[in-house]
Amino acid sequence: MDPIYTWLDPVAVRQLADSLLQPNRANAQPSTHGGFDDGFIGFEADSDSLEIAPAVAVVSGLIPATTVEQAISAESFAVKVERFSRWMRQQFATTGLFILDREGAVIFDEGGQEYLHFLARSMAISPCRLGNVHVKISAAAVLEIIPIGAHVLGAVVSDALTPASAAEILKEFSVLA
Repeated sequence: MDPIYTWLDPVAVRQLADSLLQPNRANAQPSTHGGFDDGFIGFEADSDSLEIAPAVAVVSGLIPATTVEQAISAESFAVKVERFSRWMRQQFATTGLFILDREGAVIFDEGGQEYLHFLARSMAISPCRLGNVHVKISAAAVLEIIPIGAHVLGAVVSDALTPASAAEILKEFSVLA
């Protein structure tokens, strides 16, 4: 007899597994109150305060200067990625886009494509790969995998991209770096 089996209720485990496999689970609605009661008035800051806040934090010794520099560069990277994402939607009608590093860590993911991350990373680091790779993922969708230096770009499109389109994407992506 399996010693773990005596600790589990097989009916309850089956019910849990079935509930997790349901494709149309209702998404949890985000809370609008943020944990504050009705008496909370809120925070208000003008744009000047927001611009000088990092400098005040550094001068007062609350955070080191390098932390502020990293946050500012990360913010500008996020803005660049959002711009790149909009460009991809306009140029190639992407319905999902993600960027991974070569170890598989997610840098950016729009559209909840996490089930495609392993596939994209595996195809990108494959030794027999030449250029971008197309993988048919449904009747109406193709996953375009484009290795770009230390990154892997995955884009869900309706039709496979041409090498010229992949070159255009590489050029546009270079602005992010």
